[in-house]
Amino acid sequence: MFPGLTPSPGTDTKNSDVIQYSVIISRYNRQFRYEERDGYGQVHGRYGFHDKDGKLQVVNYSAHPDHGFTADVPH
Repeated sequence: MFPGLTPSPGTDTKNSDVIQYSVIISRYNRQFRYEERDGYGQVHGRYGFHDKDGKLQVVNYSAHPDHGFTADVPH
């Protein structure tokens, strides 16, 4: 795992692989993404970005081979 990041609650870290972690910081674009996949094909992740007003927006999502994709999108 990466320093300062913890797995989602209930994640089996022995059977998880971190797929991607990225941080992009530039004058106009500040965003991050963290995603993990377990040995059963389930994906859990989050990404964040600053909206046009400068407020940080974070989206949590998951995907399951049988149950599909779900996301918690801020309003």
